[in-house]
Amino acid sequence: FRQKEGHSLVPQGYIEDGINLGTWLNAQRQQKKKGKLEQGYEKRLEDMGVVWDVLSEQWEKNYRLLVKFRQKEGHSLVPQGYIEDGINLGTWLNAQRQQKKKGKLDEVLIKRLEDVGVVWDVLTEQWEINFRHLLKFQQRVGHTNVPATHEEDGNKLGAWLNTQRQQRKKGKLDKDIEIRLNNVGVVWEVLSE
Repeated sequence: FRQKEGHSLVPQGYIEDGINLGTWLNAQRQQKKKGKLEQGYEKRLEDMGVVWDVLSEQWEKNYRLLVKFRQKEGHSLVPQGYIEDGINLGTWLNAQRQQKKKGKLDEVLIKRLEDVGVVWDVLTEQWEINFRHLLKFQQRVGHTNVPATHEEDGNKLGAWLNTQRQQRKKGKLDKDIEIRLNNVGVVWEVLSE
């Protein structure tokens, strides 16, 4: 298997020459975990690159892909459906957020993810990004009356601001957010041309 695939991460149901190699390897992992695997066998399996803790190895692989994404994109806001090297990195990162939210993500892993810029509350971060774009627009043109179709650095700033207006009109806009938008001069009632 290793010669053919280039690694020793045998899938659970993999059969080679009539032997369920995946099940056999998993049994070896269980024996090692219980301290019952003979050291000679353990050494031979390690020499072939057998990974004892598959979940940790998968986490590390995904983390390395996240670091690669950050180096390439300059941030760690991975889109939900983003695929890197055959791995849905966006889904994996969202799963990490959910684990943290449930209190099930190890503190060491949380720290490592934060060190590469992972944002735990994506919606708040996206709002802040749009707000910074609004400030940039205001500095450039002198007001915050953004045209509905205007984009700022690829972000649909006009649509975002219209959403804020609609949320306020429905009484669903957070008061702190409304105050921040008021403080930069957002006009709430805009007539359509």
